Amino acid sequence: MPATVTERIRNAGRINQILTVAMRYGFQQIVQQVQAARRGLLKRIRPVEGAPDPKLGGLGTGERLRRMLEELGPTFVKLGQLLSTRPDLMPAWAVEELVKLQDRLPPMSFELVRLTVEGELNAPLEQLFAEFSPQPLGSASLGQVHRAVLHTGEVVAVKVQRPGIDRTIERDLSVLNDLVGMLESRVAVGARMKLARAAQELSERLRDELIYTIEARNAERVAQTLSPEDGVRIPKVYWNLTSPRVLTCELFEAVRFTEPGGPPAALRPELARRLARFALRQILVEGFFHADLHPGNLMAFDNGDLGVIDWGQVGLLSRRMRESLDEIFVGLATRDTERLTDEIVHLGLTEDNAELEGFRYDLSRALDRYYHVPRSDYPLGSILRTIMDLSYEHNVQLPAELPMLIKVLVAVEGTCLSLDPEFDLRREFEPVARQVLGRQLSPEQLLRTMLASGRQLSRLAQAFPRQMTTIMDRMEAGTLALKVNTDVEEPGRHLGQMLNRLSLSAIVGGLMVAGALAMPYSPALGVGTFCAGVLAAMAVLFAILRGERL
Repeated sequence: MPATVTERIRNAGRINQILTVAMRYGFQQIVQQVQAARRGLLKRIRPVEGAPDPKLGGLGTGERLRRMLEELGPTFVKLGQLLSTRPDLMPAWAVEELVKLQDRLPPMSFELVRLTVEGELNAPLEQLFAEFSPQPLGSASLGQVHRAVLHTGEVVAVKVQRPGIDRTIERDLSVLNDLVGMLESRVAVGARMKLARAAQELSERLRDELIYTIEARNAERVAQTLSPEDGVRIPKVYWNLTSPRVLTCELFEAVRFTEPGGPPAALRPELARRLARFALRQILVEGFFHADLHPGNLMAFDNGDLGVIDWGQVGLLSRRMRESLDEIFVGLATRDTERLTDEIVHLGLTEDNAELEGFRYDLSRALDRYYHVPRSDYPLGSILRTIMDLSYEHNVQLPAELPMLIKVLVAVEGTCLSLDPEFDLRREFEPVARQVLGRQLSPEQLLRTMLASGRQLSRLAQAFPRQMTTIMDRMEAGTLALKVNTDVEEPGRHLGQMLNRLSLSAIVGGLMVAGALAMPYSPALGVGTFCAGVLAAMAVLFAILRGERL
């Protein structure tokens, strides 16, 4: 929704604050570009004055960027965290600093926490909980977590959102949209990073994090895919004590990976394997994964089970993306460099300035090195990071899900190596890739692929009469235009071939669809008709490839 006049005036003041901070941190070139791009109401605001702070001059660009975002507040901290997951958009020096962003604020008062919980759950705190600790277990920009005990004895964690943080975020997102509109058209880095797309992604992810019921559903969705044999635990959600701004879930009595000493040494090798299998299964099999699997969100139980908490950030893969990932990881497992490179290029959102041949060449060299050096010298995370670095260098922008899951896998591999120096993620990943390859060749998957082709041919058959009517009407009116190469002597013959092929495609598609629809009622007839359609489709395809007339 476009901003109102009042919002634009308020945004202008906030933009001046942001530009003043940016100038102090030494980003005067960006400040000048934004001021030059101001238009409408924003143009009437006085230009920012000032100079870079000499005390910050000795810091690197990445560190100055990180500190600036931390000073600007939670929305910009979240922006930096988002960009840290996109090494295909950001240079390595920026990513290295942005991952260090601290998402912390002083804790809320207990009185404010009480008011929020009672207002959201419509009951006095003492009626809701037998115990409720006034001191938070942790405090961040969006909210904080308290330990509590239910009247039934269960120990829980209660996550409480900061009052008014949703309005603050929305105001800053509006400001961010104004800044993006000015930067993307004038600053080269703005167009290179696709700031508008990144800002939209940030807005969607931030708004989801503000709704705690979404986080609760994420946790339950993953828990339903697990069995006790997996050795992975997800906190139980107490829905009667959960609302969009208050989340009550099981509090794990376990050792956090970030605690001094961490998990017991005897449990570490098995914890590493469980973490790797869990991450790979969620990505390659379920297509729904934890997008922030750093050690702070991982816990170890006395029996060796792995606990995974904080489900506010998740990745969701479409069927098309999962099929592409199947190709990528099977290519890695089978050392099929051409297959892997082709699929990554196919996934990339390439622009006119994308250097595809250079990307293919450099990626092939990196893969060759990966395949022929000891695994301890070149772990899987190295080749995944190389894919990101090369995509940035050659202007091949990847879908947001791919850099996100690669970051997850790199983080998982790093955590697993810290638990077990002898750990090899490729040993855990390659059996999964072989399973994926078997799934691709299963009768169910082949049938699904053929049915999808049948649906496409069916649509073609349905559109064919209308298209033919349009062609005939234009021929009768004398308005049909044909683009013909000058060396073709018989354009009518080629038009006839085209119409013949369209007719045959419609008939083949009809056979396949009819067979699929008939299977539940007459399996023999359905399978026979469907197979006849498949054979006819293959015959038509081979004839076209051989250049035969149809």
